[in-house]
Amino acid sequence: MSRLVQSQWTYFRLFISETSDKQRQALLNTITKNQLRALVQIVVNFLQKTITVPSSVIATLTSHKFLYRRLADTSLSLEIKKKALRRRTKAVQDIIRAVEPSLKTYFKK
Repeated sequence: MSRLVQSQWTYFRLFISETSDKQRQALLNTITKNQLRALVQIVVNFLQKTITVPSSVIATLTSHKFLYRRLADTSLSLEIKKKALRRRTKAVQDIIRAVEPSLKTYFKK
């Protein structure tokens, strides 16, 4: 995991905190390039199984697999990925919540 994800972790913690749906939507609408790159890196590591996720959560994440694969696609620009995220706040929230324990453990090292 890179320093980029660690430096953007406060954004992701805010995203999964007790915020309203409108606030989460606003966070996605104003996502910066570095925050988007960090999210893409999290998704890529999840898809490559570098980040462990409990099997009970995998079923929830499979419903969003098209979006996750789209985010991990290196042939797509960041703008296209940003557009794909705008209406999928639940998918972003689910992946961040799923990888949170693994990332916390990694950051403590």
